[in-house]
Amino acid sequence: MKKSLSFLLCLALLAIGFWGLYLQSKPALADDLLRLHIIANSDDPYDQQVKLAIRDKLLKYYSDKLSDADTRKQAVAVIAATLPEAEAYCNEQLKGLADYSACMQLGESDFPLREYGALTVPAGEYLALRVILGEGQGKNWWCVLFPPLCFIEGTAEWETATVAVGEQTGQTVEVRSKLAELWK
Repeated sequence: MKKSLSFLLCLALLAIGFWGLYLQSKPALADDLLRLHIIANSDDPYDQQVKLAIRDKLLKYYSDKLSDADTRKQAVAVIAATLPEAEAYCNEQLKGLADYSACMQLGESDFPLREYGALTVPAGEYLALRVILGEGQGKNWWCVLFPPLCFIEGTAEWETATVAVGEQTGQTVEVRSKLAELWK
């Protein structure tokens, strides 16, 4: 009986310790990420296709510009410095596709929990580049712009994930968990 009680107490303390580590890592994660959030004009299938076309163009546009950024602070500086140019680029891409324009903003936004395979990005407020297409009343799309984790659905794996940044598919990014490394 005593052994069972001791075992349960140890198990409870271990669970509390892991929960504390999780809560401590959550704010740090938000401070390391820069997200991309694209909101479609409407839920019309054509507007949804336009949203994805703009997504592809923006990922290609930023893949070169952010290639030398080693920190989120550097990535934010690049985004802030090129925001008017990027918005003009988006609007140029929309010509002939849609009769609305894009508005781009850099700021804090709420995001739901997002899972990329075994990688989980908790819900919360994150710094994001928001691209609002037209009325911005449609379904949205988001990813992690920095570090470049804009996954295509179903490609993420636990320790190594293949990510797509514009046309640069096949680029490998290692996603590691310190806790998993210690466990091994």
